[in-house]
Amino acid sequence: MENISVAVVGAGIAGNFHCNALKQVYCTRVRLKTIVDVDTERAYDLLEKWGFQNATADYESVLQDPEIDLVCIALPTVLHADFAIKALNADKHVICEKPLTGYFGLPEEGFPAENTASKRKMCDSLLKDMSALRQAIDKSKAKFLYAETYMCFPNCASIAESVRTLNVRVLDIAVECSIHGSERDLIELRKHVGDSSLMRVAAYPLSSMLFGKQLEARIHDEDIYATSVSAEMGQKRADNSACAENFVNIAVTFSDGCKGVVYSCDKSYYDHTQGRMRNWIKSSFDNGYNSQNTITPADNVKLYFLGQEGYESAWRQTDWFNKYDADEAYNKYIIELNRFIGRVVKNRQGSSGFSHAYDCVKIIHAAYLSAEEGRCIYPTGNARQ
Repeated sequence: MENISVAVVGAGIAGNFHCNALKQVYCTRVRLKTIVDVDTERAYDLLEKWGFQNATADYESVLQDPEIDLVCIALPTVLHADFAIKALNADKHVICEKPLTGYFGLPEEGFPAENTASKRKMCDSLLKDMSALRQAIDKSKAKFLYAETYMCFPNCASIAESVRTLNVRVLDIAVECSIHGSERDLIELRKHVGDSSLMRVAAYPLSSMLFGKQLEARIHDEDIYATSVSAEMGQKRADNSACAENFVNIAVTFSDGCKGVVYSCDKSYYDHTQGRMRNWIKSSFDNGYNSQNTITPADNVKLYFLGQEGYESAWRQTDWFNKYDADEAYNKYIIELNRFIGRVVKNRQGSSGFSHAYDCVKIIHAAYLSAEEGRCIYPTGNARQ
């Protein structure tokens, strides 16, 4: 395959990231064929910005287009599995955004579903959804690739590189991603991506940890998987409105004895330190080697504001703020998309596929169940069953 034709489904922030990265793919020639969004005005905006040939609200037209080889799904989490299954059934390669899927409830359960539904019901429902996706992958001639950008950041990749070059084992690993709390006007968006810190935030460092362990397993030619999950969660919102948990602490034990910890919170309710985001990854190895790094450049720019609007108290009108420079995120999308496109061109499965996405969702909902029942959960099932 000398060139590849692509459809991007979703003209929001993630879709824009995908478009930017696809324009800079260097491993083969990429043709931006179709941009899809129910908001056709947004779709046409990206058509003009990135040079797509078509813009449409009709996803079926993409599935029926014989020229399209690859579908990038950059939609809200609630739509991921359904759109991926349809693309795979049409033998289109799929790059799917993260998290793979989530539980968003029935109308009678209210919002947020994570706070009202039985966690056992959530687990059973999600395992059923992932089973349907697994069957579509098995039947399709196309590849399924899971877009988890965190794994492309150098500080995550350095763990695997240490294991590879030093021939060591990871004894324990801890990760955090905490952000400033959601704004009230995002409540409709949260209905589609998850209201909880676990779905919105903790899923990403968890995925990084699992990806590192998968690479370690590959290097040592063995199967490493989560054997137990224990979690604590809390709820706190300043206006006392309904909310899912916004504090998460997850402990994972792996089959090789490695211990993993994932921590996340909405900083506005639990942590009043400066800056919008805080994230880090810490690891120790069996040769005494230790590493501690930030995962993303969450505070690579500092800005000083004088007389900022909206502050009523004079003492709050000047302050330093940490800023996340999005250019770095774009760069990692470019790295990730090049890897994915290269795999599609050679018809090979990438290192981040369904098993990675499956394990992440399985542990997320084992954590929900652990917190609800107050006990350790021993996950069963795997992506290959």
